[in-house]
Amino acid sequence: MEEREYFLYRHINPIKNEVFYIGIGTANLSGKTLKKKYARAFLKSKRSKFWQRTVSKYGYEIEIIFKSKSRDEIENKEKEFINIYGRSIYGGTLTNLTAPLHT
Repeated sequence: MEEREYFLYRHINPIKNEVFYIGIGTANLSGKTLKKKYARAFLKSKRSKFWQRTVSKYGYEIEIIFKSKSRDEIENKEKEFINIYGRSIYGGTLTNLTAPLHT
């Protein structure tokens, strides 16, 4: 069975120095560059209109913040970080559309 590496990333508004998105992806272990290895973090398509508006207004920076061989561990970390930052519709900073789930 092929071994996988999962990662947690955040998108940061460089003007406000504020995290506005938390996401997870599966690393391409043969990727030679950060952009190829962590392609999901760099992908601009398949994002919400709220994410698109933020990026068009402010741009964004990407930070890979956690890596693991365990999908469950990455999903738990994603929930943890969504709970930390909070969704913007509830007074937080995130454009994530999924509600934070308590771990």
